[in-house]
Amino acid sequence: MSAYVFLLINHLGEPFAASEQDFADDRQALDHARSLAARHYPVEVRLDGRCIERVPMAEWTVEEWLQPHLGPWPLT
Repeated sequence: MSAYVFLLINHLGEPFAASEQDFADDRQALDHARSLAARHYPVEVRLDGRCIERVPMAEWTVEEWLQPHLGPWPLT
């Protein structure tokens, strides 16, 4: 088991929250990072102080009820 550090990254590119968990391999750690990215923040995954991947935030789609209030979507 290896200790992975997960950093949530804000809109300025700065980490604002961190957690550490043990996983058997990178694949399991990246699966966990994708679940964190569902919070709508990119997640940086680190192992032994080095960044192994930056998982982009989950894609946001406009809810149907909100579309009439925004005008044409996607915005042009």
